[in-house]
Amino acid sequence: MVINVKVQCIYYSASRTTQRILDKVAEGTGMMVLPAVDITNPKTRKTFDGKMDADLVIVGSAVYEGSIPFIAMEPFLKLEGKGKWAVPVGVYGNRSAEAYISELSKLLRDREFKIIAGAQFVAQHSYNHDALAKAGAIGRPDEADLELAHSLGGKIAEKMVDPVEADIEGKPLKFGDKYKNRSEWVGERLKKMIMGPTYNADKCIQCNECVEACPIEAVDPSTYATDEDTCIKCMACIKVCPTDAKTVKFPPMVSQFMNGWGQERKEPMLYL
Repeated sequence: MVINVKVQCIYYSASRTTQRILDKVAEGTGMMVLPAVDITNPKTRKTFDGKMDADLVIVGSAVYEGSIPFIAMEPFLKLEGKGKWAVPVGVYGNRSAEAYISELSKLLRDREFKIIAGAQFVAQHSYNHDALAKAGAIGRPDEADLELAHSLGGKIAEKMVDPVEADIEGKPLKFGDKYKNRSEWVGERLKKMIMGPTYNADKCIQCNECVEACPIEAVDPSTYATDEDTCIKCMACIKVCPTDAKTVKFPPMVSQFMNGWGQERKEPMLYL
């Protein structure tokens, strides 16, 4: 264990799987873990000033469209590295992480962080659909995934004794200057085919879980209806609803697309 070194996580995690993995990595370091910065929360994103209090920062998010989610970009770009060490972590739904780790590594280096390690993990895809029964990695991260995340923390702690940069190539953002023009993204056009979550008032117990879980404040706190134009189809509201009052249907074209994702179980990758 490295004495007097503090670790802190910052993450976007609508389905809470990224949070679980990053928490395990931080725990595995054996270092003092400072309170995480959860940029899933809209209020946190608005007030975050880019300052991290730890010596080691674990930065992660779900992988959207094979890249960093647009919703996480603004707070990530505010980060102030000042020579601190960082660990980029991507969590994807068993399809492909593409160049996420390379993109986030470059972003962090541009913010004056040094990269000591990186990782990509698999989690259950946010789309609960029959086509993803296997490829969606149901139940992940599982025990083996979390054990690996914990052991990664230990390996990072060992490297921090005499730290050297990990050999991770940096790449520019996939969407470049079109990052905010989401209408041009293939995946975003696909999402437009999916109607926002429907609401069953008879099942609703008005617990407000869906309102609090929505990372983009698309759920009306008085009617529990979802704003179709605002909704990003992250499915956070569906996952937290205790009575299945929130549901979503997938049109045939979307189902066909998801059927082509493959059925093999993919495993985490560590970069040390």
